[in-house]
Amino acid sequence: MEEASFLLSLLALTLSSMDLALAIVWSERASYKWSKALVVFASTVFGLIFCFSIASFLNLFPGVVVYSVLEGVCMALAVMVGAFLFVFSPIFFNFLIARPTSKAEKVVFPILGTVFLGIGMLNIFLPLPWFPTTALVMMLSLILYVSILMGRSFPRIKDRTIRLVTLVMMIVSFSLMPFFILSLFIASIRTLVILASSCAYFITLLVFLFAANSRETMKEKREKKSDEEEEKVTEGIYESYHITEREREIIALVKKGLTNKEIASSLGISVNTVNNHMANIFSKTNVSCRIDLLNLLSEASW
Repeated sequence: MEEASFLLSLLALTLSSMDLALAIVWSERASYKWSKALVVFASTVFGLIFCFSIASFLNLFPGVVVYSVLEGVCMALAVMVGAFLFVFSPIFFNFLIARPTSKAEKVVFPILGTVFLGIGMLNIFLPLPWFPTTALVMMLSLILYVSILMGRSFPRIKDRTIRLVTLVMMIVSFSLMPFFILSLFIASIRTLVILASSCAYFITLLVFLFAANSRETMKEKREKKSDEEEEKVTEGIYESYHITEREREIIALVKKGLTNKEIASSLGISVNTVNNHMANIFSKTNVSCRIDLLNLLSEASW
């Protein structure tokens, strides 16, 4: 049993490190506020699995004193991860299925997370014989709630990538449910069930992060292509109206909303010179004001 736990912990450590790496990459590219929270969560999980792997290794050698210390650290990290799951899971899965987080979810799940954290920390210093079973039941309830939530929303999901990720998560959750329930009654297999299920969810998270990073890459390519096309169109406009290099610099600052005085200060020229350039630009483009000039450039870029 100890050997199997150690091997599973190594697999979980490998998968969690990949999750952490991809979560960091995605958080730097994505604009979602909670993407940073995902990095914190992945870091905590990695720390938990790392400590557990060392503890599992030392457990192969009875009598090692360090094991008891690591066991306490693992318990503390496990409680933190569990509490975080209650707070973060509804936000993450509602984002995945494009469903607004309800007011009840915003209140109930943080309370459950706080309760889980409080009881879990108390259990570290004052062992509660009923805590492991209670914690497992709470986690089972969370998994069941999220699975039902995804199942109800699945038919309305149009995006193929999101449908794939949601389907994988539902399959993993419902497949592991019998083993979770069995571990409630057979304590000896509980650690193996938790490790195996952790590996399954780590793989599921990898699927999401690979898909999310791929989407960000495609988005960046589209934006880059759009910028290049707009630049070509703008260049064509400048050539057709015989706009000089200095006039192009002034137009670029006009686009930023700078006044003639601010443009003069930025380019190191007098305000009168800027006024003359603006008059020439208006004459060449046959417009009478800045707004008409900006509208002309905007319409041409479409």
